[in-house]
Amino acid sequence: MGLKISGQLLALLGFILVCLTATFVITALLPTLVPRERTCPDHDVKLDQLLLTAPSGKRLKVQLNLNNTAKRSGKYFHCGDSSAAYVRQNADPAANASCRLFEWRLTQSVKEVTDCFDMSGEFWFGGAEMWRQDWPLNTGEQVRTAYVPSDVYLRQFGGAIERFWISTGGFAVFVEDSVPLYVSISGGRLCLSGSRSAEVYGNLAARNPGDPLLAYSVCSGADIKSLYRATQFWRGPSETPERDLFERPVWSTWAYLKAGITQESVLEFAHNISANALPASQLGVDDKWTVNYGDHVFDTARFPDPAAMVRGVHDQGYNLTLWVHPFVNKDSEAFATGAQVTRRNGSFLLTSRTRLDEPAFTSWWRGANLSAAMVDITDVEGEGSKYLMQELQLLKTDFGVDSFKLDAGEFNWLPENSRLRGFDNRSNPGWYANAWADFGIRLDPLRRRQEVRVGFRAQHLPLTVRAIDKDSHWGLDNGLKAMVTSALLHCLIGYNFHLPDMVGGNAYCEGPDGLDGNCYPDRELYIRWLQATVLMPSLQLSVPPWHYDEEVVNISRRLLAIRSEPRFRDNMKSALADLLANGDPLLRPMWWLKDGRPGSADQFLLGRSILAAPVLEPGAKSRTVHFPSGRWRPWFAPEDGSQDIVGPQEKDVTVPLDSVAAFWLVE
Repeated sequence: MGLKISGQLLALLGFILVCLTATFVITALLPTLVPRERTCPDHDVKLDQLLLTAPSGKRLKVQLNLNNTAKRSGKYFHCGDSSAAYVRQNADPAANASCRLFEWRLTQSVKEVTDCFDMSGEFWFGGAEMWRQDWPLNTGEQVRTAYVPSDVYLRQFGGAIERFWISTGGFAVFVEDSVPLYVSISGGRLCLSGSRSAEVYGNLAARNPGDPLLAYSVCSGADIKSLYRATQFWRGPSETPERDLFERPVWSTWAYLKAGITQESVLEFAHNISANALPASQLGVDDKWTVNYGDHVFDTARFPDPAAMVRGVHDQGYNLTLWVHPFVNKDSEAFATGAQVTRRNGSFLLTSRTRLDEPAFTSWWRGANLSAAMVDITDVEGEGSKYLMQELQLLKTDFGVDSFKLDAGEFNWLPENSRLRGFDNRSNPGWYANAWADFGIRLDPLRRRQEVRVGFRAQHLPLTVRAIDKDSHWGLDNGLKAMVTSALLHCLIGYNFHLPDMVGGNAYCEGPDGLDGNCYPDRELYIRWLQATVLMPSLQLSVPPWHYDEEVVNISRRLLAIRSEPRFRDNMKSALADLLANGDPLLRPMWWLKDGRPGSADQFLLGRSILAAPVLEPGAKSRTVHFPSGRWRPWFAPEDGSQDIVGPQEKDVTVPLDSVAAFWLVE
């Protein structure tokens, strides 16, 4: 018996030695966590060194039950009397990634806790849409800001947002939805803060007894591509929007006609698209088709026969959508009705948490000085959701409207201290954006032609998510370059049915009247913008090619014809299949291929077979293209292979205005 016990002890000691050795190796690979504003000493932040991995050293698939405390098993490490760190490792021997959950539980006297990731030495991606859309994030700058869907024009995080970041070093970070999160990016560091400040998060910031103030998972894997596939912390789609949205462009009245639209101008616009032999899937009638914001009745002075207008657009072969939003201005009939219902049962319009029987007020770009309320669509059975659904469905049945463009939905537009009737009083305020997107899909669940501009935990919804309005210039600060990197960001965080902003941007002007100005993009910028977006999952036009000259019309016609070619459509079909099957993004970063340049912000892949390298500099007639392994054929090259380029290599490529830097991977 004694020999038997000794054998067990030796085996146990051997196992511990293997584990400690594996732990040392894993620790060397973990990202650096730099503590700040915490009572724990530095060495306590490195307690992940005590976590064990499989004796084989394999990296394992994540299996997170982040909100299921009953099933948690792990180890607590106390730092004095005020805080405790909790670490749990999840592992699945059948996969290739492993995750560790870090929690900081602190007494009420500690108001904020911050962990910072050093991004040096590897490229980091993910997060949110931003005004300056750096790709990768390493060079980005963002002051500490509440991490909720907001408007990038306010220099906050944008409407498409997820608490997910990933690096080429093989690390991914995911922060739990229940954390009152603030994020900053500066000096090559990504900092995550949990704060008790109630300014944005309200009651969520107070935290229940035992709730962690900051909780996030750090996952590691063999490489960024396999790790991405293993750590998608969201539910992906099982359906897609209408397929013609991937083949033919969406057109909008906004950037070209602004708020001066009439029935006559809409019909003329539709006619000119057809007369110039340009393709279109649908035409969106934007602001301003109503008299008052909040009412859903056509302005009969501008639109004397809306049904005839819709029929006229249909006759050209296009669907018609209408611009809608959740705001209800005080001068609208809807506000009088909504306020009455709200005072009766606290439903219909958003209220504050302290006054449940009175509408709360906000300001927006068409309603200054707290002159608007907002429909509460967070409760599916609530009066506001039912009302708005009924109003919009009547536009479909009475006039033949096909679908809708749902604007806004971000947190920053909500009245101060809003109560979201459909959610727990301690819910993340970002759920309004989620509810707005969900409301959108319920408007049109069968045809799925609608678009939103917000995305928060809504990747499963089969609707297009458009980028925020882009300005008509070349820069990374919300111009053409940001259009490209925003598209990469959208697809990386799961919003693959991405609709880039209008070709050439929104034609906004400087000054107080900039929103309704007509400062159209110059000819070169317009063409280069079209060359970039024509190789994305979908695209959108407003300023038309005929605004310039016949040459621009011909160039546009040639570029748009790319999307009707069998090889383009076959590639999109396979890319959509990859997305539905395993979550692969439609628009893929260059690190998706083993020898692609991982930090590239001006090249991307559409699906399996198309490499795009748009010209993003004014005046440029050529550019250097990095070709990964394979045989790449320029899009307009002859089929005999005489112009094929074999990678990997870098090559200077001439890109005249009437061409495109697109390359087909020859099988």
